[in-house]
Amino acid sequence: HRAMKYLTAPDVFEGALFYYCSQSPLRLTGSKQVSRWYAGKASLLEDIDEESTRLVKRDKATDWDHAALPPLQFPIEQFPTAELEVSECTHPWQFLVVVKGRSGPPLYASPWQQQPGKLSVNLLELFRSKGYRKQFAELHFFLAVRTEAPAEEARTTFRLRLLGSPA
Repeated sequence: HRAMKYLTAPDVFEGALFYYCSQSPLRLTGSKQVSRWYAGKASLLEDIDEESTRLVKRDKATDWDHAALPPLQFPIEQFPTAELEVSECTHPWQFLVVVKGRSGPPLYASPWQQQPGKLSVNLLELFRSKGYRKQFAELHFFLAVRTEAPAEEARTTFRLRLLGSPA
């Protein structure tokens, strides 16, 4: 992702390679996000400001849709907490986090929410509780929406950030 920095050969200590994220919090939505979200062809994703993105479900063939952030690799001890804030929603929404390349249940799945709200998820604690000991996590993030009838349009505006831990 765009915030990752690698120290070059002259900066290396005894052959070790160092890399770190250069910003905190790590913005995962909005025009200043470090990666890019995707949604179905019929859906619309738009950056509302530097930190917020809007998903508009327009697919009339299904009653649900989602926005997905492709696998994001980051130092999980530097950014242990995901903070999601939904500022606008016309229909129920759900937040999910999945470890790349693993089948089975997600690392985290919020209950379906009916109105705007804020979630804070301790990713490091969840990651370690599943037995992962790596310093870098590679996670998918999803925001799902659902409607009563497939023809309905749904709008959800959200901000997702990874919060840094103190040094």
